[in-house]
Amino acid sequence: MKKLILIILSVLLIASFVTALSQTDATNIVSKQNQYLLDRESAVVYKPAVTIAYQGNDYWVVAGIQDQTVTVYIPINNDTGELANGEIEKRKLIETEIVLSKIYQLKNSIYGTIWPFTHSMNSSFYDYQRVFGDMIPKVINVQTELEAIPGSNSLVLKADNIKSDFEDLALNAEIIAKHIDEARLFEEKYFNDPDTNQTSKYEDYFENHFELVEQYKSDYYAIETAIQELKAEIASFEGATSEQKEFFFTSLGLPRETEGLKTFFGQADQLKTLVESVFNDGKNIEAFIGNLTTRKSRNDAWQVIYGPSTKLTTAGEKYTITTLAGAASLILASENIEYWAETEAVEAMRTNWVQAESRYSKGDYDKAKNFGEKAEEYAVTVLEGKFVETESDFPQELIIQIVIVLIVVLIAVFVFQKVIKKKKNTEEGYEEYGEYEDYSDQKL
Repeated sequence: MKKLILIILSVLLIASFVTALSQTDATNIVSKQNQYLLDRESAVVYKPAVTIAYQGNDYWVVAGIQDQTVTVYIPINNDTGELANGEIEKRKLIETEIVLSKIYQLKNSIYGTIWPFTHSMNSSFYDYQRVFGDMIPKVINVQTELEAIPGSNSLVLKADNIKSDFEDLALNAEIIAKHIDEARLFEEKYFNDPDTNQTSKYEDYFENHFELVEQYKSDYYAIETAIQELKAEIASFEGATSEQKEFFFTSLGLPRETEGLKTFFGQADQLKTLVESVFNDGKNIEAFIGNLTTRKSRNDAWQVIYGPSTKLTTAGEKYTITTLAGAASLILASENIEYWAETEAVEAMRTNWVQAESRYSKGDYDKAKNFGEKAEEYAVTVLEGKFVETESDFPQELIIQIVIVLIVVLIAVFVFQKVIKKKKNTEEGYEEYGEYEDYSDQKL
């Protein structure tokens, strides 16, 4: 029994893989099997080129592009190949695709070297935790030395504040490092298996990171200023010897490992602006939603006007008609239009067909579809009716029979004339013989 269950589960699992669409299938559905795109547009799935989940269903979000600019996003169900229907569904899928593809592109650009959610960035902040932590005993030594010098109370207090600041920098570096590692794992899963309900959480990770970095930058510049002020006061403090002052300056020097922090802070500000722009793009999608609605109407109208029709295929079976365009070509052809029995339906079909084509060419797709559906109904009526043949139209067999009769008549006439002529010649021969006999009877 257990084996049977395992076999059934295996079959179902295999079937699920078989029915799923590939990236190429999705782009073909958009660009070849339907008419969602305009003439100069092409279909593409941007990297990381994976399906996006929405409430348990997976979708390929195909971009329609022209001159490397996205004009429309088209979400296709990975199981059915159909266009996503719900308004919220479409919005969430398009938003996630914009965030996913653009952030992925950013990460793989020149900003990849300072990308926040990486092992190297995680290691960097653990290094900052270490080096700033190493500054704490050095500052304690400065405090201890100052406490032994009369009149240095204010200097001791400032050194104590600096020690606390270094403790905060070390602790906060560890907090940032842990946050980076958590965000890195989330990002890896998001890139491999994105879900629309995780997009806002992904944004939260960025916002929290940049807030932490911004606070860290503020704390770093604050301690840099505090050290400079303390050094300046020590330099003018008369109670300390030159050797003591040299010791203080050396002990308060910032670690060499932190020299790149200022550059990092500047790059982080640039990256923050770019990332915020991406998430804003994901929210401001009204134009894409409008374009998608228009493209759906375009495809629906095209299917009615130029796509295969079950009704017309049945009604026009003897004419091998499968589309409304084919029916219009047959019915309205100059050699046919006068001979359909349903004359009123022909005229109504022509009126609606002309409007359908005209509206479609002008981009008025909803009305084009409406006129097309009416034209289809009238075309069915015409094709199911009779095709009236004219009096001058004779069956080919009848024509052949007439020709045969005419040939027989001509032959009969020819034979009759021959017989008459021969009889006449015979009678003339007898008359000449009679005259000769008369001459023979005469006496010499």
